[in-house]
Amino acid sequence: MAESAPRIEHKRSLLTGAPSIRVLNALVIMVAAVLSFVLLRTTDHATTTNNALHTATAQYVECSEAAYSFKAASDFLTSKARLFSVTSDINAVQDFYGEVNVTRRRDAAIVVLERNIEEGEANRFLSIALEESNALAEREGHAMRLVAEANGYEISGALEPLATYVLSDEELALSSQEQLSLAQELVFGKEYQAMKDSIDSNVELCTSQLIERTHSAQEQNAELLRSLLFRQRILILLLLTMVVLTIILVNVFILWPLSAYSTSIAEGQPLVESGSKELRLLAQEYNKLHEETRQYHDHLRHKADHDPLTGLFNRGAYDDLCQSYTKNVALMLVDVDYFKSVNDTYGHETGDEILKKVSNVLSHAFRTTDFPCRIGGDEFAVIITDISPQLKDVIEDKINQIVNRLHDTSDGLPKTTLSIGVAFSDSLEPGDTIFKAADRALYLVKERGRDGYAFAGECD
Repeated sequence: MAESAPRIEHKRSLLTGAPSIRVLNALVIMVAAVLSFVLLRTTDHATTTNNALHTATAQYVECSEAAYSFKAASDFLTSKARLFSVTSDINAVQDFYGEVNVTRRRDAAIVVLERNIEEGEANRFLSIALEESNALAEREGHAMRLVAEANGYEISGALEPLATYVLSDEELALSSQEQLSLAQELVFGKEYQAMKDSIDSNVELCTSQLIERTHSAQEQNAELLRSLLFRQRILILLLLTMVVLTIILVNVFILWPLSAYSTSIAEGQPLVESGSKELRLLAQEYNKLHEETRQYHDHLRHKADHDPLTGLFNRGAYDDLCQSYTKNVALMLVDVDYFKSVNDTYGHETGDEILKKVSNVLSHAFRTTDFPCRIGGDEFAVIITDISPQLKDVIEDKINQIVNRLHDTSDGLPKTTLSIGVAFSDSLEPGDTIFKAADRALYLVKERGRDGYAFAGECD
């Protein structure tokens, strides 16, 4: 189908109002090519030894920083594991796994060291340090799991990573104090300290060999490097300028809009048109699809969960709600008295109007956190949340309001009476269900002649 003129005009305005990704890409490639050519011409005047010096210097700095970072991260994890074993402060666990899963200084340091290691003793020392570091982390996690168990903490939220550590039957059988003592022994004992000393020693041996090798190359080529510093500084400044400009362009026209799009999509919100021409067009098309999908899903969800005549929740939604709300609730079962006679006397159209009236009265009588439902022809149910048997008088007041409104015939409908049975989840007998209890109360009302209510505890 042909697009409308306003829509085509809007697309044209998007094309002229924002730069294209292809244009930005071509610009970056062109600048990078020019700088690369100049850099290549400059590097042609440098010897292999000069390049080796640059590499050796970088390796020297990287290895030194990596060794320091590895030890700092290991000491940080140790301090947090020990802090949690002594104070039981959950923030310590959060900090611990923030380092392990987010900051990851140890992993970054290992990557740097592995990148600079050649086959030999340095590689063996690093492998040993990595294995022992992983074993130490497992020991720390096990100790923190013991502390959580001793304090009765729920393994969720900040403590969720501790769920991977399974305590043995013997550990579970220990008292809280014994579990705490065992946890402290795991992170303060001689074996723990010996493991840390071994890790530090192997990392130091590894880095010492790397630093010694790179330092030797640095000394051999330091003199030759001086002749290239000026030209390299110029090129670095130019490259840095290009990188900064590229980062700014990429962030402004691609990454920031994409990040905003991702957040909006995750939150189910429409996209704000921004960034490059292509992204703006993408946002426009997504927004159109998003709105159509939202309207369709809302329609399907309402149709699936609601009774078409009364607009109340239907039987399927009622069953789902009963599974979701099982504590601190009351269930009120409602039958319209002599509804068949109403249909026979006044006709089904009047009967439908009475059902709508009952539904409207129930909806207005209860809170938005309560759930009136139509579960059968003339059968209704109301799930009342956050309530206890001590608040029975509240329900009685609501029932009286409902009855008074249904007795009002000013709307042209005949007087309507209800039979109501109420049960509380907190007052059930063992093996009983709230539905059975409310149904027994409803049955008692019907035996008494209808047009009334009863509570389950009063009729047993």
